Amino acid sequence: MPNSDFYKHFRADMQKAGVEEFKVDGLSPIPNEKVRGYQSLVTLMQQGHGYSGQFLEDTADDVRKAEESHFAKGNMESVWALRDDFSGKDRGWFANDPLDGVLGIMSEDPKTSTEYLDPAHNDNLKYLLHGRDWATVVDHYATPPGGTTTGLPVMAEDGDVRKGFGAALEAATTGEAPGAYHAVGQHSEPQARILQNTINTLYSDKAADHLPKNLSTPLAHVLTSYTPDTHEIYAASDSKYDIDWDSTGEVWSDKDGAHMAVGHQRLAAVMRGIADDGGAFGHLYGAEQQYSHHVLADIPQDAGDKTIQNRVVESSRAMGAYDGIRSDVIFDERFNKTQWAADFNHGIGTGFSTALMFNPVADLAPVGDLTSKAIDVWAYESNKEHTAEANVEATEKNAKTYDAGLHDVDHMVRAWADSRGHGIDSDWTKSFVHAGQDQYDLGRNRTLDTLRADR
Repeated sequence: MPNSDFYKHFRADMQKAGVEEFKVDGLSPIPNEKVRGYQSLVTLMQQGHGYSGQFLEDTADDVRKAEESHFAKGNMESVWALRDDFSGKDRGWFANDPLDGVLGIMSEDPKTSTEYLDPAHNDNLKYLLHGRDWATVVDHYATPPGGTTTGLPVMAEDGDVRKGFGAALEAATTGEAPGAYHAVGQHSEPQARILQNTINTLYSDKAADHLPKNLSTPLAHVLTSYTPDTHEIYAASDSKYDIDWDSTGEVWSDKDGAHMAVGHQRLAAVMRGIADDGGAFGHLYGAEQQYSHHVLADIPQDAGDKTIQNRVVESSRAMGAYDGIRSDVIFDERFNKTQWAADFNHGIGTGFSTALMFNPVADLAPVGDLTSKAIDVWAYESNKEHTAEANVEATEKNAKTYDAGLHDVDHMVRAWADSRGHGIDSDWTKSFVHAGQDQYDLGRNRTLDTLRADR
């Protein structure tokens, strides 16, 4: 119990032993490598489970205080600095970064993760995203010019950096265990607030479009769960989402749970950072494809043309925004475009092969049902075009005429019209195809304008 004398004494003793150095034989091949008490404690904790939330939060707080106190004394290297790199499959078992290690354990308890990272009650999220020095490996020592004396340590991040933080962030924002893409679900205001603050902090730090190492995948996992919100942000139709491009946005609740909005530019920057990983972004793109199909399928059978056009416009804008991010990657010379396209398509494919992300439309007659077969056929044709497009030289001319994303919208609208009993080439269908084309172009160009102001 946190108020018991035993716990109070244990914690006080651990605060002292946690920063003391100990020689552990056989731990590292580097001579005289010494580890701190908290590193050993968290390594031991990783072998168990079922810890109380209070104990995890207290341990994380104490580890943070230890490292802040260390830097406050003028030290240039992390208090957890070691010369060996404890990362990867064989070496990552040792918690050389005990704060990241505690966060990884905490991720198994989504409720505690949310409490620990909620910016309404503490600054832990800000510290982990903005204030913390994550370099824990002594890469080498600098030698002053012309001298032989060993200079200041040159620090580096290890290969497992932020793995625990990413897992805790995923659990905190979704309410679910980390490690997989999440179905759309109701969120609490603290969960949505953590995501909103994460996007804004990364953007303000100019770290969004090139995300810190090991955050891309967990953020992709998180954003699939918030697809209804990202869809509305890019659609810019509902008043709560139609906000300034650079707005920090807000969080609110309704009958469907909590929602978050941020400026279009901020969200696009974070998604562009995720898109460095083609597979992760492919899953986001696939989630938007599924959700747009869901939005159209949910249109009542007796809806008028105005309602239908609004839903087509909103979905087309959203898909255009996602495709603007994809296009920016294709024009980035850092990438092997064909490989990226293959990873991207695989991400879409794995998304469609998983359980339906969105609630099926129960009150529609069979004629209004968009079958999974229709979606699969459309996705197959879409993927062929994405791959072919990636092989085209990225010239300025091609940047203005890329067609794969536009055809995604065409196929979506035609498939929906066909499900309602209209011919895919009827005048009724064509009117909505044309509306979708115009709004796709608007959504794509708005996003590319934020990512490529010089285009």
